[in-house]
Amino acid sequence: MPLHHLFSPEELPDLRARICTIPDALKGPADLNGCWIFGAGSMGIFVASYLRANGIEPAGFLDNRVGLLEQQVDGLPVFRPGSERVDHESWVLIAAKEAASQLEAQCNSLGYSRSVRGWQLIHAWADRTVVPGYVSSSKDFLDHWEDYEEAVPLFEDEGSLQVLKRAIQYQISCQDEDLPEYDPFEYFRPGFPLETVFAETVDCGAFDGDTLKALRHLHPEGSGVYHAFEPDPVNFQRLSSFVASLPAEASSRIHIYRLAVGAQRGQLCFEGNGGLGSRLRSNGEILVEVAPLDEVLSTVEPTFLKMDIEGAEPEALLGAMGLIRKSLPTMAICVYHRPEHYVSIPKWIHSLSLGYKLQLRHHSRYFTGTVCYAIPPALQHKVLV
Repeated sequence: MPLHHLFSPEELPDLRARICTIPDALKGPADLNGCWIFGAGSMGIFVASYLRANGIEPAGFLDNRVGLLEQQVDGLPVFRPGSERVDHESWVLIAAKEAASQLEAQCNSLGYSRSVRGWQLIHAWADRTVVPGYVSSSKDFLDHWEDYEEAVPLFEDEGSLQVLKRAIQYQISCQDEDLPEYDPFEYFRPGFPLETVFAETVDCGAFDGDTLKALRHLHPEGSGVYHAFEPDPVNFQRLSSFVASLPAEASSRIHIYRLAVGAQRGQLCFEGNGGLGSRLRSNGEILVEVAPLDEVLSTVEPTFLKMDIEGAEPEALLGAMGLIRKSLPTMAICVYHRPEHYVSIPKWIHSLSLGYKLQLRHHSRYFTGTVCYAIPPALQHKVLV
């Protein structure tokens, strides 16, 4: 039986008591000058961009991968943990998606007395600093506490309600015990017939082509058409290079757009760094074109619509309402960027009265990756598992 209520009255005080804390010795961002970031992957680069946006320059990265040692990542050197270059009194920010606990244990074994998870700082200081990405403070989530009950009738499977409950708890507490169950099938759900669901894909927030690469890996003989939207100039170049490297027959079916998607055409400021946190931002240094999908793809009938656009999903959905009503694509819309999106995005899809069934799944080992899937009537007998 589905949950009738997400939270009992007793759970809020308990959750408040478990809100993520940071060491008392770390008073503010300025204390992190000269810190080391443990993990030189995408999360580490994101943490580095966060620090730099706040006037903090890290000393470099630590990483266990031999191939990265003595290299430069994002303009910073990479050293092995335990290197003599690292002062044991320096702060070490752990930036790992799936191995944070192991890295914490490694820091302890190496005698690094000042270590903290980088994303805990980003959450804890979300209302005090310039955050170049998609992070909200615990208070922002607590302010929407009662609103989350409105989402309960929108989902028919208990798995979705458990994801909703635990995702909100985790966003508030940052405690591993609150993480939603990890689902490895991001976008490519069990039961999706690839040749029909992805016959005409629209990918908003195409990044460097990661979702396109995953689709080609799963379905190398596929003949579907792919529309990829990416406004960040660095990511767009990477996406362009990948598409250009493909065989001519495959690349001819891939259309790339250096555009942000929104509710109406115009120009907006954008903060682009080639990383995970690139997004529309009022004080961004880059001016990008914004256009509604209804206008750009007026002759297209998409079968799959994906949006991971750092909090701009509601405006983009408004600009795609005509396409959605006309084509009833399967949709995968990220909801983790803003506290209210866990409710407002499913409510908006439900309000279209198009017969969609909604599921919520979580695809990461930390706060990102919560996706609302909208399954059209034609597929519901295959994928509602």
